[in-house]
Amino acid sequence: MDFKDTTLTFNETRIEDGNGQVMMSWESPIMEKVAEYICKANGDILEIGFGMGICSDYIQAQSINSHTIIELHPQVIEVVGSR
Repeated sequence: MDFKDTTLTFNETRIEDGNGQVMMSWESPIMEKVAEYICKANGDILEIGFGMGICSDYIQAQSINSHTIIELHPQVIEVVGSR
């Protein structure tokens, strides 16, 4: 079964699939540093996989030209993407 076909569960601190955790809020400090690093050139950012939107929020706080997000999982688009 592909990841996009799994059923996810969501709460405020994590996203889980049937095999374990997909993304957790404790990753925030890591994602903040990643966003700072990849946005140094203030260019165009392509993000694959939105997850909880943690890194996306940090990317949006940077001075960049554009930020494009591609998300595969329909539940992530519906639940997290609508916020």
